Amino acid sequence: MALQTLLLCFIALTASVRGQRQSDAHFISIDCGIDPDGGYRDSNTQIAYSSDAGYIDTGVNKRVSSDYNMGNLGRRYYDLRSFPNGTRNCYTLSPLQRGKKYLVRAGFVYGNYDGLNQPPELDLYLGVNFWQTVFANVTGVEIMALIPDDFVHVCLVNTGAGTPFISALELRPLGDSMYPFVNASQSLVLLGDRLNYGGNPDVQIRYPDDPYDRVWFTAQNGKSWLPVSAEGAEVKTESDDMFLVPSAVMGTAVTTASLSAGLSFTVTSSSRDRFYLIMHFAELRRLGTNESNAFDVNKNGALAYQGYVPKYLQAGQLYTKEPGSEGASTTYSLVATANSTVAPILNALEVHYLRRISLLPTDDRDGEFIAAFLGFDSLKKEITPVCMNDTVNAMLSIKRLYQVGKNNWEGDPCAPKKFMWEDLNCSYDASMSPRIISLNLSSSGLTGGIPDSIVNLTALESLDLSCNNFTGEIPGFLAELPALHFLNLSRNQLSGIVPQGLDKKSQNGSLLLSVNGNPNLCEKVGSCEVVKQGKKIPVLIIIAASASLLLLLLLLFTFTWVFKRIRRRDALQTNPQAQVLDISANQRGLDVENLQPESCQFTFSEIAVITNNFERVIGKGGFGTVYLGYLPDGTQVAVKTLSEASPHGAKQFLAEAIVSFHVQAQVLTRVHHKNLVSFLGYCNDENNLALVYEFMPQGSLDKHLSGFLTDHSQNRQNFFFLSHNLLFTNCLCSIHSMLVCNNWAHAQLHKVTSSLTNISSLPFYLPYEFCWFTRLDYLHSGCNPPIVHRDVKATNILLDKNLGAKLADFGLSKVFANQDATHVTTAVAGTLGYLDPEYVFYWH
Repeated sequence: MALQTLLLCFIALTASVRGQRQSDAHFISIDCGIDPDGGYRDSNTQIAYSSDAGYIDTGVNKRVSSDYNMGNLGRRYYDLRSFPNGTRNCYTLSPLQRGKKYLVRAGFVYGNYDGLNQPPELDLYLGVNFWQTVFANVTGVEIMALIPDDFVHVCLVNTGAGTPFISALELRPLGDSMYPFVNASQSLVLLGDRLNYGGNPDVQIRYPDDPYDRVWFTAQNGKSWLPVSAEGAEVKTESDDMFLVPSAVMGTAVTTASLSAGLSFTVTSSSRDRFYLIMHFAELRRLGTNESNAFDVNKNGALAYQGYVPKYLQAGQLYTKEPGSEGASTTYSLVATANSTVAPILNALEVHYLRRISLLPTDDRDGEFIAAFLGFDSLKKEITPVCMNDTVNAMLSIKRLYQVGKNNWEGDPCAPKKFMWEDLNCSYDASMSPRIISLNLSSSGLTGGIPDSIVNLTALESLDLSCNNFTGEIPGFLAELPALHFLNLSRNQLSGIVPQGLDKKSQNGSLLLSVNGNPNLCEKVGSCEVVKQGKKIPVLIIIAASASLLLLLLLLFTFTWVFKRIRRRDALQTNPQAQVLDISANQRGLDVENLQPESCQFTFSEIAVITNNFERVIGKGGFGTVYLGYLPDGTQVAVKTLSEASPHGAKQFLAEAIVSFHVQAQVLTRVHHKNLVSFLGYCNDENNLALVYEFMPQGSLDKHLSGFLTDHSQNRQNFFFLSHNLLFTNCLCSIHSMLVCNNWAHAQLHKVTSSLTNISSLPFYLPYEFCWFTRLDYLHSGCNPPIVHRDVKATNILLDKNLGAKLADFGLSKVFANQDATHVTTAVAGTLGYLDPEYVFYWH
């Protein structure tokens, strides 16, 4: 009988051939959260499990609570990896065989590892495509997919419903002809469990009985169901069988006690899911010549397949040709035909819902460009095993080896678009893989030469490699990149000549090229033609030039020596016992050539972009105005600019600029401390001066102390004889006597009186780190050469978001040549009331 609405088809089975067993050599079995050397073999399956340390570099290892009842769960569920940071965290599973079908399984046992008793929910992605949402009561999920590359990412995404975690991750290769529904355009996600009917309820069947390590759970028997067994006989499969269910599963089944009673079961799924149903049959009862077993399959009471006859000890299946229609639940029934003499039989059941492949990963051609920063030898050595021609693995290699990138440098660089990596941009076309069109790796600590494989990055439009340590010549093939219109190679150690092709594109306006800050690089082709062509410079010209240079240096040295002698004489007349050492700058020009590479120079136009045209003012001082800004990577900064109307004008600002440049670049870039405000860069552009520092969101200590003394009348009475700034200075001056600051760790201040009996509490809690004055001792004693700040006051103490204090404004600082030296200055810089009285009196 032909059915127009036929949803199920029969697989004809003819030859009896057993499925071939495969070893676990090609399995990837990960016990997430165990120590790197904590690998083991599972006692039941003998599968080797390893740590996840080689597959991911984010997350923290955790262990389930000792109070949690693990039941019969395997060893791999006792540990887990938690991901408190980042939105997307990805495992990279490799090496795989391109274009092969794989089963990927993830396990989750919360076990109250964090003591919160709140299991999270999270989203899983396989590659760049959504896999499924993992709910709190789920312990395992599985997907079968065709993997196009020799690696695959498994990504956990934080959806805001708790901290993602994972207990186990397993990957198993499948036969090429298995599960024909799995292809390049769709994957199958297991709905619930694979069910084995009539088996031992205490036993799960998996590897080695199932060579593909599918896990079969024993189904709960329905009312009036009876178990049936092959009693040790082997159930065979055909050579063209598309599912290869093991004999251990097919050797048990269920039937009904009455011929008139049917076998019924219900498939429940969400309304948006379209599912495939696979029913496995094998007759296990030896029927007589007058006995027969034939049954119909009904779907929600309507006939779906008519007259199926299972074969004795031979596997067969009925499965949906097309995905089932959407619906909350669907009931299937196996009903004996009128001519059948025995009740229907059911051995096993699988239900998978369809997952369309809607997104493509980043184009493989972009990979060689990124991998080139490492060189293939180092890449193979450091990241094993890895795909050498793939964008994703190469980008992750850069992250691991150079420690560059942001928290979202996980998984595919471009897809999904909402997870695109920072510092790059991609182009998107619905019919093509995304391409990287912009990459910013400035200030990333990259070294070596610019590699040849960059020529393969044909879609790149913008490349910024500035503020690194690249060496060697600029490769000429950069001019061959067809889409490149912006190239920034400034602030490196490149040498030689700018290639003619790049110079030509720069001249005709098709390429914006920046190569400044490379001391050994000839920016113009013509300026190096003599050297390039090998022409000899006359000896007399060389001698004359050398003699002139020596004479000039001698005159400069003599002038400097005489000038210093005069200054030393004047200083000694003021204080004969003092030795003079004054490194203050007295000129407009700044020696930026010796600045460390950590501090980059900005143009005034860049400063305007950083501050959004000087939009938000966050402070003002004698030098000018401080603006809030954002660097291209999103980092908040404070930008100091010189005001032409400043009463101190350029003199004070240049004092700060020069000392900041020299002290920060030549001293503090080698002496780091968490309580010194970081110096990030500067602008020395024509008449525009600006300094760029890290941003301190809680502002100055002055603001907090002012509020404390203004808002609390009793506090104001206790400190009536001191301004709040002088109070702070006295706190500093009383460190060794412990009269004022001994209670700061407890967020309290002594009342400064002769009796020292009254204590006044601050209105907010101050952590121990707030006792920042030990950082002055660090500057005085821990730095070589020592540094005296000379303007310590509450307005120059800045607070981070946790009220941690950092010392700022080094513009009036003094640097000593050695710890035993003193100095004399002809003008004492600083704010009255914030200088050591001895320093003011003796000027040293």
